[in-house]
Amino acid sequence: MSMATDTDLSSPIANLTLQDPRCSNDTCLAYAEAHAASQAAVSWYFQFEYGHWTTWLYLALIGVYTLAHCYRLFGSTRHRVAQSKSHWTNTFVSYPLAAYRSIAYRRFRGRLFDSLGLPSVGILLFLLLAFIFAIAATFAVQPYYREHRGFGSPPIAIRTGVMATACTPVLFALAGKANFITWLTGYGHEKLNVFHRYIAWICFFLSIVHTIPFIVAPLNEGGFAALTTQFYQPGGYEYTGVPPLAMLFGLVILSIPWIRHRLYETFWHLHIILAILYLALMFWHTDQEQDSWVYLWASLALLLGQTFVRLFHYNQAFNLRNQWLTGSTTSISVLSGQTLLLKIGCPSHFTWRPGQHCYIRFPKLGIWHNHPFTIANAHQLQSGKTAKTIQILVRSNGDFTRSLLDLADSRDDAQIVTILDGPYGGYRYEIGRTHHDMILVAGGAGVSACIPWLQHIVRQSSKDVDRADILRQITLIWMVRRIEHTTWQSSEILQTLFEAAGILIKIKVHVTNDAQVQEDDSPNENYKDIEEPKSRAITEEDTLFERSEVELHYGRPRLSILLASMIQNDKTFVLGEYIALDPCLIDYLLSEITACGPESLKIDVSNACAALQSRVLAGAVREVKLHTETFGW
Repeated sequence: MSMATDTDLSSPIANLTLQDPRCSNDTCLAYAEAHAASQAAVSWYFQFEYGHWTTWLYLALIGVYTLAHCYRLFGSTRHRVAQSKSHWTNTFVSYPLAAYRSIAYRRFRGRLFDSLGLPSVGILLFLLLAFIFAIAATFAVQPYYREHRGFGSPPIAIRTGVMATACTPVLFALAGKANFITWLTGYGHEKLNVFHRYIAWICFFLSIVHTIPFIVAPLNEGGFAALTTQFYQPGGYEYTGVPPLAMLFGLVILSIPWIRHRLYETFWHLHIILAILYLALMFWHTDQEQDSWVYLWASLALLLGQTFVRLFHYNQAFNLRNQWLTGSTTSISVLSGQTLLLKIGCPSHFTWRPGQHCYIRFPKLGIWHNHPFTIANAHQLQSGKTAKTIQILVRSNGDFTRSLLDLADSRDDAQIVTILDGPYGGYRYEIGRTHHDMILVAGGAGVSACIPWLQHIVRQSSKDVDRADILRQITLIWMVRRIEHTTWQSSEILQTLFEAAGILIKIKVHVTNDAQVQEDDSPNENYKDIEEPKSRAITEEDTLFERSEVELHYGRPRLSILLASMIQNDKTFVLGEYIALDPCLIDYLLSEITACGPESLKIDVSNACAALQSRVLAGAVREVKLHTETFGW
């Protein structure tokens, strides 16, 4: 739309008043003057600056987290535990951080909040900042409409449309498994996904505000006939804007947790299709207006770049260092409680960190089945080109996992070819070098995320001459429904206890359901004690409980009380893990607390760590830090 106009004063309508119906374009002097005045008051060109500001906001936030990542990465390579407790450090670092964490770690409980998939208060505050910026930029400048539709598009519609377009590369950057923002900030794609989802809602809000003025303005001037004429005019943006808005609507609606969880396979395929269609249709809609295509080309570059990296680096079937189209031989063993243990052969160059996960595709069970699983063992350096093996613990709770269970039951030596994609996620810093204690909290199969940390820390400490000054104690709190479930990882725990030197390891097993305790949403009911069974046959798991480091309890632990009793040393790091669709990820402590299990367990650990910040503010300890790894996609 051109803003420059020349009025022909010899035209018979040049000197008409603005109220005259014939004075409807820049040929009329009054119309041209009013047009110029409208543009001078709120420039059409200036509205595109809002897209730049949106970009700078998100780049600034990414920059802050990148600097923090570099600081933590550098700090984790040095022995910082012996750091002096200076008054300056407490006043300007420890106390403000503790005050912030006492709020940021909080999680809301209840069915409503669970159905909405609400993150921690800290993440909500971050998202609130982005939303406040969007609200302020949208409504701060008036007028929202022009006196006449012919004077130009409504200013509020232009700036919100540009801001929504500027959100597009942010959404694509946050969406990828092989994520560029992950490399900059250290946060895995599974943690960035919550920002992807909620920024998409901000983008949708801006798109709705962008759309409404294009409906209201013609209706006010000429009714439905004017709206129809405006909508179908050649080259009109109204017509081309409907399809991408429909794609965006489908993306955000299908991502609502209770819809996504019930229709996950459908959601997953539609999400990819709708996202690609949305980007393609945005090229059509924006029509290279000003710098609008810059955002879209950036989005396309991010999409292709992240897809290329995932396909040719993370996907082991197409990894440039492997023989192409060669899968991994996978053995399947049946454990108690309808649980499977997968042992997957990996290339010699394949390495991973504790808490990382892989996507595993099972061609025999369906080429489209691609599921995330936590790696349940630590990486062990092997010489030469010896193949490595990763272990995966799988609970049978869906059609796909039941198919795996049926396959394992059908033959004694069940093997299958799988395609490995990963590893992703995990915690990038050396906890053993920065924290005194580690506390791992696991629920059921979530222990698969904790065991690698036990193994990793023990192996690292055996190589570190200063291990006595780095990590003093590791405690694993493992909640299982039945005592026989401890056989899932009992051999790994026993081996780790045997290898441990210089580190005190404690294992606390809580059996929660041997007396058929019914679960309840009430926090008080969730932690009722149950009676120990009066008789039970001696079985394989008893070998584990013969060790003095292993304690057996019956009933659900009161985590707020239990964790508080363990926070005794100067710095504590809390690590929490949550399993949503498949067995997944993990979290850490300074006294390391790792929580792995259902969402309610993660909420309990988060709220307990928030309450424990009072210890820091009282000067009893220097730090209680929580890190959570959430996998719900």
